[in-house]
Amino acid sequence: MTQGTKSEYWQALKAAGYLFDRKYVQYTTDELAEIARDFIGPEEVFEPREFAVPDEAAWTEVPPLINEREPSSAIPDLPEPGLPRWVTAPPSIPGLKPTFNLAAIPLSDEKLVTVPGETRVTHLEGEPIRRDSKGRVWLQDEFMKPDTAKPRGRRKKSYTDTGTIKKSFRGADGYTEEIEFPGSKSTVSEALVTLPSYQVGTYYHPNYEFKIHTYGGKEGFDRLDILRFYGGQEQVPSTCKPMYISTVRCYDMASVVRAIREEFREIQLDATRGVLR
Repeated sequence: MTQGTKSEYWQALKAAGYLFDRKYVQYTTDELAEIARDFIGPEEVFEPREFAVPDEAAWTEVPPLINEREPSSAIPDLPEPGLPRWVTAPPSIPGLKPTFNLAAIPLSDEKLVTVPGETRVTHLEGEPIRRDSKGRVWLQDEFMKPDTAKPRGRRKKSYTDTGTIKKSFRGADGYTEEIEFPGSKSTVSEALVTLPSYQVGTYYHPNYEFKIHTYGGKEGFDRLDILRFYGGQEQVPSTCKPMYISTVRCYDMASVVRAIREEFREIQLDATRGVLR
């Protein structure tokens, strides 16, 4: 087995189905290496990664962080079988942004809903509700909490009430127990569900692979998207600052972008020195 880093040993054992008895931070690199040799075997596990050494001209301009593509008005290819109609290709990392079928998403710079919480009824989870002229794909519009009390929207749900039948049983211990069973009648009843008074906006920007939450002028990357990107809480750099957008846990956008740029720069510098990471 070739020499690997602590995280590589951890990921290899995790992929092989090894059950850890301690947390990641409680293992040393040598301990994980010994476990990997016993559990996986002495064969090659970590394939060396090859990096193309950039020429001198490549250092004159800073490469973009993420593919900065302009929103296209051309009709994309038909979605793959099994994908939602608003998706043309699944994401490269499970859970992150897929390739959207823009022709199936309404184009509007104005909100298409007027009541917070309405999209939870009219759309599926993760289904885009609109796209705007800036190329952003909105999953949920932002609604600020009103300064004064106003009537909220209500959902009316109908259901069949069968009623209940109560039966009493006296046990050997002398106690009487009463049990309720579903009844035989059929009555249609209604339940009113009050919708929230505000709503955090959620959208995908064409320059980033993470969901962005926005409320009151503050924006942040979705916390779970960042964890999926890095492969777990332990792998997220300490320079990525956690924050809250209203009640939604997020990561500060500037600190995440800075951490990714620094990691990319280190990989380039290591490649010029012939160091494999």
